[in-house]
Amino acid sequence: MARKRTPEDKVVNDIIRKALQEQDEPIPMHPDEMQQMMELDETTPRISVEQMEQMQNPVSAGEMGLFENMGQMTGDPEEDMRAEEERDFFENFVDDIDDVLKRKIASDLVQKVQADLDSRKGWEESVASTMKTLGVAQNIDKDKLSVMPFEDASTVEYPMLIRSAVQYVSRSVPEIIPNKPAKSVVIGKSTPEREAQSTRVEAAINYQLTYLDKGFYNDYRKGEFYKAICGSIFRKLYHDPLTEQNLTRLVKPQDFIIHYEQVDLDSCNRYTHRMYMSSNELRKMQYYGHYADVDVGMATYPYDRDDITKEVDKMDGYDISRANAEGEELFHTIYEVHCNLDIDGFEDLDEFGEATGIELPYIVTLDKDSQKILSIRRNWMPNDLKKLKQVWFVHYQFLPGTGFYGFGYAHLIGSLARASTALLRAILDGTALHLLKGGFKTADAKIDGDKCISPGEFRTLEGTYDDIKKALYPLEFSAPGPQVLQIMQYMDKTAADIVQNTEVMLGSASNTGPVGTTLALIEQGQKIYTSIHQATHR
Repeated sequence: MARKRTPEDKVVNDIIRKALQEQDEPIPMHPDEMQQMMELDETTPRISVEQMEQMQNPVSAGEMGLFENMGQMTGDPEEDMRAEEERDFFENFVDDIDDVLKRKIASDLVQKVQADLDSRKGWEESVASTMKTLGVAQNIDKDKLSVMPFEDASTVEYPMLIRSAVQYVSRSVPEIIPNKPAKSVVIGKSTPEREAQSTRVEAAINYQLTYLDKGFYNDYRKGEFYKAICGSIFRKLYHDPLTEQNLTRLVKPQDFIIHYEQVDLDSCNRYTHRMYMSSNELRKMQYYGHYADVDVGMATYPYDRDDITKEVDKMDGYDISRANAEGEELFHTIYEVHCNLDIDGFEDLDEFGEATGIELPYIVTLDKDSQKILSIRRNWMPNDLKKLKQVWFVHYQFLPGTGFYGFGYAHLIGSLARASTALLRAILDGTALHLLKGGFKTADAKIDGDKCISPGEFRTLEGTYDDIKKALYPLEFSAPGPQVLQIMQYMDKTAADIVQNTEVMLGSASNTGPVGTTLALIEQGQKIYTSIHQATHR
């Protein structure tokens, strides 16, 4: 809500601006230090220590923080009344709906979300199968060991995917998240008032991201890694009802459910954010009034975990199957469905008070297993006559895909990574067999055991030399030829050409070439990264 500017606002913004200019990673300041930074003159109203402590501690004794106060309780009765009406407009009204209707809405949404999951099954399996070749851990299924060529066969993964992902993340994070991640731009005519407003907005957002939101940086780095591998990530921008802060958080692509044939978030009819909440987290949301206080049953083992999450768990060495009834690994599967509905009693009405039959945008949150609705909220602005939905997610794509989700390294070089892994294992296994030998022995051979001979070991056998020679038949295993290594190097070069990084461009050039040529090669090698960064900035 708009409000009049006061002298205190200028002081606060000066504090923020100076703090951001002097420190790359702002650290909490004592209120006395903040008071000294103001350099107040006789005409500037002073701010008490209690007020400054409230600015530094956005959640204190249930009070709103600095950026919440800026938009509330302006002192203007009309504006404050409109703000109160807006809060009521977005309140959870699930208790005002008939129980039979709630059960019908929940059942229909669960079925539609499952249909969305089925539509993207091919994309999910493609990413999950390629995740196995990241080489982060020995994620070999125990039930598949029986189909290995022989016992102790090589399970190494060729690090083609992880190498490409690390290169991308190391470039993208400094590019997108510098010391001051937000930069405001005045669109249209520039005036001193609008420039001042732009500066205040920039300072406020930078303060929020670099100071108040402690988990933003690591969350962003994790998102860039997911984007490089899977091709798509989503960021949810929302006001956290528990911490009373505005947050932006990663939503993994496997937890953002939308029909694969949809085009964008603005035009689609439905998309879902799947969340896994512990019983304590869910109870907090109910206790503080964000969710309805309904019984959703006990938390359960999430049997419907998607293939991508299962592969990520293997890489992390996390075995959720060992969860017990009292463990923290038991969750409630929560669907936050952004959809269009025509709810009885809340229909869209024309100027004559007649129902138009138009479905309106709502956010419906429900427990998947019990199919109990926790909240229903309107998802359009109160003064919007067309009732257009608000979008709380941003879709970041590595490269555009043929469906809704983007393409990442899993799609671009996933097959090459799997083939390179197979060749690398063949080279290692072939070399091991060639060096260690192996073969057959007769059943009546007087040889104790089938173990290999260790280096420097001489084992005593009964019988003559001819008896031993007749009893043993060694098999000849040829060492892998240079052609195999050349094929693997060719596939590695092909993958590098697709990724097109700077190191590849410089590696193919002469070290004694002109400076201009070298700079041109660097620019050419960065073109793909530059285009991806431009899309991310947008």
